[in-house]
Amino acid sequence: MSPFEVLYGRKCSTHISWSNPIDRLMIGPKMLRDMELTVKQVQSNLKFSQDRHKSNADRNRTQREFVIGEHVFVKVKPRKSSIKLGSCAKLAPTYCGPFENLARVGPMVYHLTMPPNLNIHNVFHVSILKKYVHDATHVIDWNVI
Repeated sequence: MSPFEVLYGRKCSTHISWSNPIDRLMIGPKMLRDMELTVKQVQSNLKFSQDRHKSNADRNRTQREFVIGEHVFVKVKPRKSSIKLGSCAKLAPTYCGPFENLARVGPMVYHLTMPPNLNIHNVFHVSILKKYVHDATHVIDWNVI
């Protein structure tokens, strides 16, 4: 695919006869230089755009790691989750837990201890986990849920 097709999405229609040696010698090198400059400009614009998108995406990302034995909350989407917390989905809590971190399965995945009455998978991505700060008065009765 030629650079012209990449830029404009159609074939180039020129009135130059490439079979004529004079046209080829006079116009060919200048046209090639212009095309190279255009391709370099397109590449620099793409690089600038990709860098801008990456910096905006990285601004919202945080590096999170949890120690084995530490307690974490699990983020719950009340309308889509299999964990039913309360009768009203609008007023249900966003996070449930705390659950103990048993093991690190992968670089971004953790294995948690779950109560036996919750029938959900016990491996979670780090993006839906939140660190639990211990509070002595915080006691949860999982039999009510």
